[in-house]
Amino acid sequence: GIDDLAVLRSGKIYIDANGNRTLDINDLVVEFDETKGLPVLGDWSGEGISRVAAFNSSDHDRLTVASHQETE
Repeated sequence: GIDDLAVLRSGKIYIDANGNRTLDINDLVVEFDETKGLPVLGDWSGEGISRVAAFNSSDHDRLTVASHQETE
């Protein structure tokens, strides 16, 4: 598969969902609560859909996948 490029800035994750390496109207912007951990974008289920997750090293290295925040 092809990885999505994402940037975290001021509590928002900007995801280059269409892969053109430019932020435009076809891309995704996801609100992210940085107090939950570090944001990580990945295909956690192996079905070709990237989802935003939070990695929290103080919570025994737990990875929590957010719901309804996907990009193909």
